[in-house]
Amino acid sequence: MELSGLESWNSTSDCCHWERVRCHNSQKVTSLDLFHLTPSLAMKTLVKSDVLAPLFHLQTLIFLDISYNGHIQGEIPGVGLANLTNLVRLYMAGNSLIGSLPPQLFSLRRLEYLDVSYNFHGGNVPAQIGNLTNLKFFSLYSNKVSGAIPPSLMHLTSMNDPNSYANNSGLCGMQIKLPCEEIPSKPKQVKEKMVKKSKSSETWFSWEMVVIGYPFGFLSTILALYVTDYFYIA
Repeated sequence: MELSGLESWNSTSDCCHWERVRCHNSQKVTSLDLFHLTPSLAMKTLVKSDVLAPLFHLQTLIFLDISYNGHIQGEIPGVGLANLTNLVRLYMAGNSLIGSLPPQLFSLRRLEYLDVSYNFHGGNVPAQIGNLTNLKFFSLYSNKVSGAIPPSLMHLTSMNDPNSYANNSGLCGMQIKLPCEEIPSKPKQVKEKMVKKSKSSETWFSWEMVVIGYPFGFLSTILALYVTDYFYIA
């Protein structure tokens, strides 16, 4: 199965002439557009987020879009992401990413656009996100983030749009006009039932991943071959 838009990717041509790739001075890769590579979201197979590891060698990247490849599952690889210190735009929406936002993400001080919407991120909104003083756009829309939105974001007008935090039922804060003390706590029995249900779901998911683990390995192969071996990084 071909990945849409990568037909021009081959080892015999200059990567700066490939579709979805842009370079500076025909040498340094500065933009990589991997938006919606998968031809059909009907595919049910998931691929681990470490498939992205080869991209983290491209330290000259300014623009990276891996959004709407819904089968990429797992936590954002924070250690590798920390290498991309030149990133200005990072789009990761519409995947199956889980876990808290990694602290390394907030060391990318040049970021102006950050979109992690339509994923399954949990945990709280880290206070360190206030370090990204250049942000012009930020979206956590439709995740599973909870807790208080940090006061450190109040001085960033770009971070106060309530739409950035919408569809996260456990969030509270001035940005969404919901004082944190008004969020009712769940009765103990309800919490216990939720924990049991969660454990049951995790067991089912583990067996499901065993069954569907093989397909979609082609994405990992393509990224490993074409990014690690054939991109020229000055």
